Parts: sequence; structure tokens; C-alpha cells
Amino acid sequence: MKILHVSHRVPYPPDKGDKIRSCHQLRYLAARHDVWCACFVDDVRDVPHVDTLRSMCRDVVAIRLSPAWAKVRGAFRLA
Repeated sequence: MKILHVSHRVPYPPDKGDKIRSCHQLRYLAARHDVWCACFVDDVRDVPHVDTLRSMCRDVVAIRLSPAWAKVRGAFRLA
């Protein structure tokens, strides 16, 4: 199968609850199918781990998010 795995943050390294779950799902699927991964980078410390994901998947699209812009959007929606 060809699968697109979409995650709300980089699923590697598996050091938090949501990342642990996503990483195990991704590993399981990648071992059996062709997997592409799309994720958001919300922490600059996760950028080097995108290459690790590329070794597991056919390709990875990692979109960087601006923390300042996220706070502005959150404040606007709160109001």
C-alpha cells in the first residue's frame, strides 16, 4: 500500500506521549508499506530528526511553524 502519515509534529525522537505513539505507528507501517510522512516542526530542536524520518519513509514533508505566529493566532481566536 501507499500511505500518507500526517502528524501534528515531528514524530521523532519518541520522547513524549504523542510522539511515541506516532513514531511506533510510522515504524510499523513503514516496515510493511510505502509511507510518506507530512508533519509540522514546532520546535527547532526537532529539525535534525527530519533526516532520521527520511531513512524510514519514502519522503518527508516537514513544515516549519513560527511559535510567535502561533501565539498571535491563539490570542486572536481567544478574543
